[in-house]
Amino acid sequence: MNEKPTDRRNAAAAAERLTYDVPEAGRLLGLSRNGAYAAAKAGLIPVLEMGGRKLVPKIALHQMLAAAGADWERAREAAAERSVSGKGEGLTIRQRTASREEPRDWTPPDGVETSVPAANRKR
Repeated sequence: MNEKPTDRRNAAAAAERLTYDVPEAGRLLGLSRNGAYAAAKAGLIPVLEMGGRKLVPKIALHQMLAAAGADWERAREAAAERSVSGKGEGLTIRQRTASREEPRDWTPPDGVETSVPAANRKR
């Protein structure tokens, strides 16, 4: 192997980091750099502002994705149950999804500022 010790240390340090920067989180989600910043500004990606930098906590990003996956799984199971029982026929997609519960929101720890204005945050 031609791997240098510094390469291993850099990889280990990246694995230990607790946050992503916004473009890095965007790449993980398949977004462009500008798309990632737009999603962060809209509150779709959890962002902490620290020292003028916008950071995305790894745990919050992974929890957000897990919650979205769980919501999708519940919706898929509910649709399967409706199709078996005959309920939900004649409803539009919008009417079917309107009854779904709100997704869980990530909230930052107390005392930590986010890029989402307080007036726009769901409580």
